[in-house]
Amino acid sequence: MIMKKNILVVDDSALMRRVICDIINSDDTFQVTDVCRDGLEAYEKLKVNRYDGVILDVNMPRMGGLELLERLQKERIKTNVIMVSTMTTRDADVTILAMERGAVDFVTKPTNIIEAKGDAFRKEILGILNAVLKTERISLTERRPAVAAVSAVQKRNASAETRFKNKIVALACSTGGPKALQSVIPYLPANLDAPMVLVQHMPAGFTNSMANRLDEISKINVKEAENGEILKKGTVYIAPGGKHMEVKKCPDGSHKIVYNDMPPIGGLKPCANITYDSLRTCGYDQVVCVVLTGMGADGTNGILELSKVKPIYTIAQDAKTCVVYGMPKAIAETGLVNEVVPLTEVANSINRMVSIITTVWSAVSGTISAILSVIASIFSTVWNGITSVVSSVLSTIQSVVSSVLSAMRGVVSSVLNAILSTVKSIMNSIKSTMTSVWNGIKSVVSSAINHIKSAMNFSWSLPKLKLPHPKIEGKFSLDPPSVPHFSIDWYAKAMDAGMIMNRPTVFGYDAVSNKLMAGGEAGSETVVGTQSLMNMIQDAVNNSGNRDDGAIQALLEAIYNWMRNGGLYKLMIDVLTNGVELEFDNREIARLVKKYA
Repeated sequence: MIMKKNILVVDDSALMRRVICDIINSDDTFQVTDVCRDGLEAYEKLKVNRYDGVILDVNMPRMGGLELLERLQKERIKTNVIMVSTMTTRDADVTILAMERGAVDFVTKPTNIIEAKGDAFRKEILGILNAVLKTERISLTERRPAVAAVSAVQKRNASAETRFKNKIVALACSTGGPKALQSVIPYLPANLDAPMVLVQHMPAGFTNSMANRLDEISKINVKEAENGEILKKGTVYIAPGGKHMEVKKCPDGSHKIVYNDMPPIGGLKPCANITYDSLRTCGYDQVVCVVLTGMGADGTNGILELSKVKPIYTIAQDAKTCVVYGMPKAIAETGLVNEVVPLTEVANSINRMVSIITTVWSAVSGTISAILSVIASIFSTVWNGITSVVSSVLSTIQSVVSSVLSAMRGVVSSVLNAILSTVKSIMNSIKSTMTSVWNGIKSVVSSAINHIKSAMNFSWSLPKLKLPHPKIEGKFSLDPPSVPHFSIDWYAKAMDAGMIMNRPTVFGYDAVSNKLMAGGEAGSETVVGTQSLMNMIQDAVNNSGNRDDGAIQALLEAIYNWMRNGGLYKLMIDVLTNGVELEFDNREIARLVKKYA
């Protein structure tokens, strides 16, 4: 005698409870042992009774299906819950959350009593119950180490998979799939180096809710596929309920999603076989095929045909973690499976296969980066050492140059100051000497004029005077240091007695012609001193019988005015200010100063 599975039916509609109970009791495998009108009533029964399965409505008074699952999960009450949900958006969202809270699958609630009593609804409920309750399962929330379930042939096939870089992942699942996907998709990296196309047997309206929920809890991008959408790496594309999904290659080498609206295949729409078959003409180097829990054998034929024209790598969920070990079993029996792993290791296997080349490159690039960092560090250290030495040398050079320049500046300044002082001293001496000489001349001439004024008429002549001959010898130089030597040749003997000029000698300046006056250029000329001149004048006056005081006075005043305004003094000043070469004899200067002091 076969022991029937005990089922608890929870629904707030008495009519729906009756329809569901009739469907379950029509099968020799199952029997309805209890019914409840809401989640609170079911909670009290589940605390004390054990049921093989629970048919649970979503929306109910007092306590809904989602709240009941949360309490069961919190109190660790384990049972196989199958949700009965309408196709409203709200119920679809709650159903997806319910499977996240522990429900293993769901059936779509009919919109009227006629559909509820129809054959389709009956087959759906009994099919899910048969599939779910005849499989011994473990808790899908417990992550376990990978199970080594790979044959020798499978290992040999896996050893050659590292050569492919451009890959696509194609995943198929059915009964128990919505719950199973929550143990796979959230564990994929955001930068998965391949796109993923996913076929889950679900009615229209539920796939979008599932995609949105998976996207919320996952790092990788998850969305319901759109017709004509270009595939991108790091994105999961879920086939919309009620549409077959194909992958087509574009002329530019990219790939896009294409809807196929052909009738259901084996009652399935979307169908995984159609998706796998479309990949036969894709441009990807390899297809990573993943088969998870589900009734039937959808995906097996498509993978078989794909393997004939395209390199594939197949990952299958193991029997122990499947809600329904149907689809993974069918593909495993073909011998095309490379890995059989628990549900909790599926994401790791996908990531390893897709990212194997990327991982190798990351390791290589990491090594190169480390080497470059070391090189950069060494270069930086060497460069810093070089810059430090150069900076020190430049600082030393700068200091030395600065000291030399400072010393040179001090020496040059001292030399210039000495030269300036010497020149000022010489000019002051010249000025003082010239002033003394002029005062002496003016005094003598004035005295002579006064004597002449007292004389009578006389005839006389004045000799041409030979004036001093100033000059400068040497030159200014810093290396070796030297300054010019100034001297004046006064011809002192000519000042005391008569002197004959045997060579051209400058003795005056003509203000009218702006020319120097010289004597001795045509022959010997006599020059007498002041006292001799006065004596000659006195003798001439005394001996003269022709006295013309006015004429003599005018003549002497003219000589005096010439000497004062345009004569000797101006000549000396012009010589000194206009840079005329001068010669000075220190001995003559000393003797002259002594004589006229």
